[in-house]
Amino acid sequence: MSEIRYIISDLDGTLVDTFDANFQAYRTVFARHGLELTEAAYRRAFGLKIDDLCRELGFALDEETVKKIKTEKAECYPSFFRYLKCNTALLEFYRAFARQGGHLALVTTASRANVLRVLEHVGAGGLFEFVITGEEVVHGKPDPECFLLTRERWQAPTENILIFEDSDVGIMAAERAGLTAVRIGSSFYGN
Repeated sequence: MSEIRYIISDLDGTLVDTFDANFQAYRTVFARHGLELTEAAYRRAFGLKIDDLCRELGFALDEETVKKIKTEKAECYPSFFRYLKCNTALLEFYRAFARQGGHLALVTTASRANVLRVLEHVGAGGLFEFVITGEEVVHGKPDPECFLLTRERWQAPTENILIFEDSDVGIMAAERAGLTAVRIGSSFYGN
């Protein structure tokens, strides 16, 4: 068995349960544009990049409106941080791994501004060597682009990398990148 020296973590649903905060922010912004967002519909589309999210929700929006929604959501998102739930057990594991010389990266399709604010809010600012966000990739998960980019930045052998993910699309992206993933389910939040 190979030694794990590199860990790639997803954010939403893995390190932090952001579902409720994201749902409230998107629901607020979509309502401003005359669109209704239900929790069930958002659950089906959770974790997708904004363009894919709007398509999955059946919202036929022009590019300018999508950009406006993205900006408005980023602006109001912190006002819903009271809904965030940190996976403290996983966060402590990451800290111990880093103290022992392990390498950590965070990979998510969320926007950089939102990601950095969430990390600061849960006390994980500065923990990761680097953060790859939706702005740095063309294709969201299940495309493996984000994981391949991370591996390339580290110049690390695939057998030394482990990914922590919660979603089917994230697990699929890891498999397509030829990397091993551990699924983090809601039971990991029992801390």
